[in-house]
Amino acid sequence: MIKMTLKFEPSPAFTLGALLLLTAIACSKPPPSDPGPALPQDTAQQLDLEQARSGAEDQGKDAALMLRRSLLTTVERHVTARVPHPPLKMFPGLKAPRLRTSVDRVKKDGPKPVLLLMLDTTRADRLSAYGHDRPTSPNLKALADDGILFSRFYSNGTWTRPSVASIMTSMYRKDHLIELGGVLTDRHDTVAEVFKENGYATAAFVGNQTVRGEYNFNKGFDHYEDIHDEIEHNPEADEMVERTINWLDNNDNDNWFIWLFLVDPHDPYTPRKEFDQWETDSKYQRVGVPQFEYPGNPPKELVDRMLALYDAEILQMDTAIGDLFDYFKENDIWDDLTVVVVTDHGEAFGEHRCFRHPYHPWEANIHVPFIIRSPEFASGRGHVEDRLFHSVDVAPTMIDLAGLKAPERWKPTGLSAAQVLTGSMLEGWDRAVYTEQFGYGMRRWVIRQGDYKYMRFNPTNLELLEKAWETFWEQLATANHDYLKEYLFDLSKDPWEKKNVKRKEKEVFKLMRKELQAFTSGKRDAPGAKTGPVAEEFDPDDLDDQALEDLRSLGYIE
Repeated sequence: MIKMTLKFEPSPAFTLGALLLLTAIACSKPPPSDPGPALPQDTAQQLDLEQARSGAEDQGKDAALMLRRSLLTTVERHVTARVPHPPLKMFPGLKAPRLRTSVDRVKKDGPKPVLLLMLDTTRADRLSAYGHDRPTSPNLKALADDGILFSRFYSNGTWTRPSVASIMTSMYRKDHLIELGGVLTDRHDTVAEVFKENGYATAAFVGNQTVRGEYNFNKGFDHYEDIHDEIEHNPEADEMVERTINWLDNNDNDNWFIWLFLVDPHDPYTPRKEFDQWETDSKYQRVGVPQFEYPGNPPKELVDRMLALYDAEILQMDTAIGDLFDYFKENDIWDDLTVVVVTDHGEAFGEHRCFRHPYHPWEANIHVPFIIRSPEFASGRGHVEDRLFHSVDVAPTMIDLAGLKAPERWKPTGLSAAQVLTGSMLEGWDRAVYTEQFGYGMRRWVIRQGDYKYMRFNPTNLELLEKAWETFWEQLATANHDYLKEYLFDLSKDPWEKKNVKRKEKEVFKLMRKELQAFTSGKRDAPGAKTGPVAEEFDPDDLDDQALEDLRSLGYIE
């Protein structure tokens, strides 16, 4: 097992020893006045302690009561102490308390609207909600204070289309087959279809043209605005929020599902002047679109200015989000509203010589934000959840929080994060999450499990790489290789992946390799999950003119 803590199962020897010890304590001392931290309900049932507690209250304060309460307190403290506490070195400014007991959920009657708030190209470590020292996301920070923030959430893809497909279908990329080519088909059941079949009004406001209705990402939506059919620029968040509010003002169904996809942080980094407030004395006032890779290290002042403009784009987006949240509060929607915040992928600013995002699965690009705010969470608000989750978990989580019944045909690959949060705190720490990238002639996989991250980069098909970027493919040093590359990182010590420990940690390396084999063979799929045929290599010659233009407009091909 790979550096993780499993469920506590007390042995008969432990139980007997505890009883003998506590009998002696009970004879000489009163029961402790502090009952200790609450034990997760299912763990208490496993230990048969709930029966002891209820039975003891009927018997009064006798020796048996003292013994049972003492045993309960000891086990509760033991369980809490055994919950892992992974270091959050990527987020040194994140000071919110960590979840160490299960979340209480109180299911509510009445309307249950759900907002899926998707942030394009947004790194977790550049959000003040995750501890960034610049106040880039005060409204998302307020949302996290009223909800639960996830410290170890991973994107299943390295860029928009495959990642969004995994979010909306709860299918891995190896199964949905959506990358530079491909569209959603009848075999892809989407979360919007589940909401619609349960009587919800469904609407989408999508600012990224690579997931427009032409590629069937409108499946299940009553209303789907292909913004780029009307405008020729990347829409700013306030434009998107205005469209969302206009729809809400004319909607008469209190149960609705909205997908709002904001794209401000995507390159080019061009925030409005009122948000451009960092590194403003730089000689690099506008940086345009960064190169994917530079021949040498670009000037630090240039990278600092890129980050400043990127941060300003996030603040611009967050300000519009605050306006939307104010609308919900002013119109008596907020108290019933579930908000799920997720990112399709992050962005690199020189990590491993990479900039932007399409083809590299380093932490800067796939370790992304995830925040849930639910009116049914009666505890845990303002806390940080440390277990691993990934994109395929988003759809099952929303269906669960809405209290809906999914159709029999829908077989999600992911888990409901709400179900994990309300279950035992000792469960789920050994879970693995995955990222895949098939495009530009590249096949790359990532597995994150426990403290470790394993990466496999197959030899690149250089002919297809050249087709995507004809004039500069040879400059892409991290993509241009005709041999296998493998990496193993201990992220508890090395959060930015600077030291490959595959030779030092040989046993872990072997285990992670086997885990990848199990994943690619389908052995890690949920029972009944739909799988697709073996994925074929992407060839730009197979796409029509509109698809090529949509990819070209965001820099995904030349």
